Amino acid sequence: MNAKTLSMLILIAAMAVGRAQEAQPAETARETEEQTIAKCLRDLKSDDVDARRRAAMIIGKYRTPMTEAAVIQCLRDPDRQVRQSALVSLTEERFLPAAARMDVFRLLLDADVHIRRLASAMIPEASGVMIRGPVQIRGNTIIQAGGNRSNDDNAEALLILNQALDDEDFSVRRNVLAAARYFPEPLEPERLVKFFKDDSKEVRALALAQYGRAPVPAEEAAKIIAPLADDPEPSVRLEVARLAGRYEKHGDDILAKLLEDKDVAVRVEAVRAYANHLNENAFEPLKKTILDENLPGDYRRLLLIPLRDYGEQSIPVFEGLLKGKNATLAVDAMNMLATNRAKMPPAFFVPYLDAQHEDIRKGAMRALNIMTRELSADDIRLIMKCKSHEGKMLGLRMSSRLQRDERLQLMQDACLDDDVEVRVYGLREIGLLKPEGWDEMLLASLEDPEEQIQQIAAEGLSRFPTEKIQNALREYLPNCKDIRVQRMIQRALARRPLQINAPPLR
Repeated sequence: MNAKTLSMLILIAAMAVGRAQEAQPAETARETEEQTIAKCLRDLKSDDVDARRRAAMIIGKYRTPMTEAAVIQCLRDPDRQVRQSALVSLTEERFLPAAARMDVFRLLLDADVHIRRLASAMIPEASGVMIRGPVQIRGNTIIQAGGNRSNDDNAEALLILNQALDDEDFSVRRNVLAAARYFPEPLEPERLVKFFKDDSKEVRALALAQYGRAPVPAEEAAKIIAPLADDPEPSVRLEVARLAGRYEKHGDDILAKLLEDKDVAVRVEAVRAYANHLNENAFEPLKKTILDENLPGDYRRLLLIPLRDYGEQSIPVFEGLLKGKNATLAVDAMNMLATNRAKMPPAFFVPYLDAQHEDIRKGAMRALNIMTRELSADDIRLIMKCKSHEGKMLGLRMSSRLQRDERLQLMQDACLDDDVEVRVYGLREIGLLKPEGWDEMLLASLEDPEEQIQQIAAEGLSRFPTEKIQNALREYLPNCKDIRVQRMIQRALARRPLQINAPPLR
């Protein structure tokens, strides 16, 4: 037997063994799992703490209603290792079972610090929120999560969260402050104030963010947070600016102080909040900050909404953005001017029909469309003088509301344009309106180098086939490539020639 034959026999034997294994029922494996679960459930009821510990470590690896109930029961076990094993297994779950949420809250007061840390890290899930992936949540984000708790459970959970703020462990306190936003009720403001002087800048900022949710009178709250406007940490001063913005006029003194903050994020937030209050002293800082080309565009963009509330005062600022270097801000400025409360004349938008940036051109067109009914023949003629194809077509469409003589003049101008589509539009309208000399214009266009122009001219001529027109169409017909136009010409040639003095068709 050669080596090749031997190899084939080994391969065949291996395949046969594999098929035999696949053909075996899976009952054995399932029975083993069921037996393991049954043994763990028995051990969890044992007085032997070691047996319960081993069972708690194993039972959490299985995902059945029975094992889930057993894990939740382990959260209440008198042994800390059993409780911790159960809690760890729940952190590996994609969803925290609703039945376990209150038990997680209660473990925030556990005697073991490691369990309290684990439980504090699970506050969002215990509150009924699932967070997965790279989610960025800002300080002013509002999240509501009821967690399917009864009123009594809600009150108990809130009481536990407030008590956990006094935990001796820093990680627990920080986790509670960070995750309290997921709970529907605010923490006690008196407990939060003590964190305003915490050594940790993160804790100070988190405490401020939570303080903003508390039902404290605006005047009182503004006085309490005012000293933190001098905090050395920018993230803390940023939270102060956000809170001061909520306190309306009571926060204006704080915001005025932060207008010149050395940190750009703090400064922009202060300007934004100050401007939202429509304080008479806010416009100049607002204008200065928006037009500052040295600032990142994202920060300046945050200020456009409050700028719009300043009516005619805002127009020079929007114009400055349109002339600036930031294309995104220029587009935003154009779109806001299109719907601004301050009235802008049509002539303002016409030059922007030729802007390099497509979205600016679209914004100008949108603005002119909004004021269509107010446009005069001179306005439309001005639009027609722009260089962009979109602008010229806009002017042509808008001309439909003009008087016949005014419209005819625009159409005759369009017939001389370099843009083929503009000439097509003009010739089509000339063929319908039929001013004096219309036939000569269309007859001459039959010899235009552009096929589109030839076809539009033939269409218009076919509607009024005099003898002269029929002769021209007969000569053009062999060169026509559009079947629809060919048929129009053939029908026109089959008709009796119209008299030259026949009334023009409208």
